Amino acid sequence: MALDFDIKELKGEISEEELENKKKKIMEYEKKIDIQIQEMQKLLKD
Repeated sequence: MALDFDIKELKGEISEEELENKKKKIMEYEKKIDIQIQEMQKLLKD
């Protein structure tokens, strides 16, 4: 997904600022997913 945004930025379809914002959002989602996975793993161990 991030690669798609990189390509769009290179083609001039989105600005560098938009690219950075989208990458930040993706990173936030990844962190939230990682936390949820850790919580589920903890629940499964208990």
